Amino acid sequence: MKRILFGATAVATALLLAGCSTPAAESDNAPAEPLGLKIGFQTNGGQTPPYVATEEGIFEENGLDVERVEFQDATSMIAALERGDVDMISTIPGGPLAARGAGFDLKAVIQNEAAKYEAPDSGTIIVQEDSTIETLDDLEGATIGIAGGVKGQLTAGAMWAMQEDGIDTASMTFVDAPFPTHLDMLKSKQVDAVITIDPFTTSILQSGVGRVLDYPYLMSNPGQPLSAWWAPGEWIDENPDLVKMFRDSLKASIDWLYEEEDRARETVAEFTGLDPALVAEMPLNNWSYNVDEPAWEKNIEILVAMEALPETQDLDDIFIDAMKDDVAESALGR
Repeated sequence: MKRILFGATAVATALLLAGCSTPAAESDNAPAEPLGLKIGFQTNGGQTPPYVATEEGIFEENGLDVERVEFQDATSMIAALERGDVDMISTIPGGPLAARGAGFDLKAVIQNEAAKYEAPDSGTIIVQEDSTIETLDDLEGATIGIAGGVKGQLTAGAMWAMQEDGIDTASMTFVDAPFPTHLDMLKSKQVDAVITIDPFTTSILQSGVGRVLDYPYLMSNPGQPLSAWWAPGEWIDENPDLVKMFRDSLKASIDWLYEEEDRARETVAEFTGLDPALVAEMPLNNWSYNVDEPAWEKNIEILVAMEALPETQDLDDIFIDAMKDDVAESALGR
């Protein structure tokens, strides 16, 4: 059964990118009657794998009847998870890690997407096309458009990297506004630069309004986790079969995407509602269930340093046991 529930807070916001993957093998534990699972997500290219799992029948083959609930932001998703309105959510780790720091027993079930290891990448610092800003040092004193606050993983990482290079980020003025507004903010010269992500990166570049100054994910922590699926520890303990079926389905969906690049781009456009011509120009997402453990550790280190987390956290407590098996010597692939 294919179902998508749009909640009261759900506003479709088309964000990121594209990727690559293979067909599903039916789970050995698939029950005669599908088990119900309710998952929360945001509409962006990084969340294409569960869409594939629904449309290609991969969830069904693995014994799942999945209800996909769309949200506008990570905060709403985490609140819904805490209320028990959904069983599992997918988002960039910064929010769930902060919720863990506040006492919510969340565990990472499987990684969904990671930053790349070399340019081009989705996350960018973009300046006006005719700007005199040529290096990161030139951003001192600049007004910069961001989304998600200065303690969000994208901006916090960019600031951390600049501070490591001796750049005075305290001299910068940050204007928090949704990603879709970043092009107009640059065009109208309300800001000198934006820290943004695809598809907005590609839209800005195609418009001729801006040019890439640098790639913040690569500046701070190449290969860092950009998306993982999270669930309460107690729910995970009570539903081991659901967890395994979901993990099997997600891996199969990622593999399906990586089989054919053109098909992957078409699927991203279909899921997000983005113009296929725009998707064709975007860098593909690095959908990945292989865990780069040092990148996760550095991600936590950066968030603590930028006061986005109150204290460090142990990956042994964050990852479920099955996810610990996903740790790879090299996470360059899936």
